[in-house]
Amino acid sequence: MRKLMIAGLLSCAAAAPVLAQATKPMTEAEVKAAGGLQLSGADIKQKYPGNTTYSITLKPIGGMPTGTVLAIYHRTDRARVLKAPATTIEANWWVDGNNYCAEQRVTNQGHQCYSIWDLRGTVYACLQPVGDCMFSSRLVPGNPENL
Repeated sequence: MRKLMIAGLLSCAAAAPVLAQATKPMTEAEVKAAGGLQLSGADIKQKYPGNTTYSITLKPIGGMPTGTVLAIYHRTDRARVLKAPATTIEANWWVDGNNYCAEQRVTNQGHQCYSIWDLRGTVYACLQPVGDCMFSSRLVPGNPENL
């Protein structure tokens, strides 16, 4: 019985990071009012290249339902590989001021820019200029998906 309880606790602990990503959609103004801190362009340039973001959709977007998980490996400071449920796509990304910008080939065509906010450990990507936070994400070192 004790072994089952420990195993149950360990499985819950392992799931906690994933569950923490399932957060409510917010606007940029709501994140800021709640004490969120915007990442600067310099922060984004320093943190993203060579690492992977796991983003979860907070609202339906581009035919993807709420809760869709995307893995985005930032190969360099300009190239990224996005793995969506049905496809893997290479595209460009860049920093414009304090915004993360990227070519969109899955959710929309063209490019979009997002401000990146950290609200007590929950990272939001808020579409610019409207400020609608469409994604929550976490950054992990390296390329665990081998993209």
